Amino acid sequence: EKSDGAVVGQLLESGAQITFANLLSAVRSSKAKGINISVDDNFGGLEALNTKGVSITDQINAGYNKGLTDELVKEADTSGYNRELLHEVRRLSEVSDADVAVLKKLEIPVTVDYLLATYALRQDRGSAPRKLWERRHLVQETPEAMEYINQWEENLTDRENAKISYQNYVEQLQKMAEELTFSAADSTIDVREMQLIHKQLHVAGVAAGNEEYDIPVLVKDEMTAIHLTLRHDDNIGGKVSVTMNSKEYGKISAMVTLQEKKVTGYMTAETVRVQELLQQTEQAFAGHVQEMGFETGEMPVILGNRTEEVAETGEMTGKESTADLYRLAKLFIRSIKTTLV
Repeated sequence: EKSDGAVVGQLLESGAQITFANLLSAVRSSKAKGINISVDDNFGGLEALNTKGVSITDQINAGYNKGLTDELVKEADTSGYNRELLHEVRRLSEVSDADVAVLKKLEIPVTVDYLLATYALRQDRGSAPRKLWERRHLVQETPEAMEYINQWEENLTDRENAKISYQNYVEQLQKMAEELTFSAADSTIDVREMQLIHKQLHVAGVAAGNEEYDIPVLVKDEMTAIHLTLRHDDNIGGKVSVTMNSKEYGKISAMVTLQEKKVTGYMTAETVRVQELLQQTEQAFAGHVQEMGFETGEMPVILGNRTEEVAETGEMTGKESTADLYRLAKLFIRSIKTTLV
C-alpha cells in the first residue's frame, strides 16, 4: 500500500507472479535504490551475513505454521489419529510443484490426501502393492492381483487391453485396502495408511489412461514395481520408458525407441554388478526383438543415473503400430525379469 502499487507494476514488468512472497521481495528491492558499486573478478562471494533479529519472512512462516498446526493440536486426543494427521500436514512441505502438476494433468482434485498420495507414489512406486502384499494373510480371500503378481505384463498386448487389465488390477487392490481398513486395522494410524494406499492406487489407475503403469514384480522376495511409460508419434517413432527401484539392485532405468522397424535405446545402472546384469538383459532383449522381425541398434548400459522425461504424444498409425510398441514393452520387462528377478 505504501508503494501506491509500484511493487505490483514491478512484478508485472518482470513477468513474475503476483504472490505475497514476490511482493515482499519487490518491497525489499525498492528500498535498495541508488546502489553504486563496481563489479570485478573478486565480486560475488558472500563473506558474512549480518542480520538483526528474525527476518520478516521467517516470522511469517513461523506464524503461518503455528496457526496451521494449532487447530490440529487443540483436537489432538489419545487415539493418535490427529497426531498422525498433524504429522501428515507437516509432510506437505515435502510436496513439490511436480505433485500438483501430476494431479492437474490427471484431473484429480488437488487435496491434502491426494498430494501426499502422489508424493508417496513418486518416491516409491512399489509402496502400495508392497504393503498390501505384506498383509495379504489378513484378508479372507487373496485377490488374483496378489496371486498372479508376476504375470501382469502378459496383458501388455495393446493399449485398450492394458488399460482395462490394469484398472481391474487396481480395483482388486483397492478392495483389499478397504477390507484391511475395516477388518484388520489395529489402530487409527493403520486406517490412515490404508486410506493413503487407496488414494495412491486411484492416482495410479487414472494414470493408466495416459499409458503409465506401475507393474508389480517380486525381486528376491521384495515387492516393488516397474514404472512403465509408453509414448507414440509417427514422426519420431515410439518410446518405452522403464524405471525400477529395489534394495537388491538400486535404481535402474531404460529408454527403448522404435523407429523405422529399428529398436535402439540405453539402460542405466548404479553399480558395476548391476551394469553387468543389465548387459545380459540387453542380449536377451535383442534376441526377442530379432524374433519380432525388427532390426536392433545400439543399446549401451550406462553406469550412472540418467532418467529421460518422455513427453505426451499422440497415436502411431504408420509403420510402427501401437501393438508393436506394447509387444516391445512386454518383451523388455520379460528380459529384465529373466536376468534380475
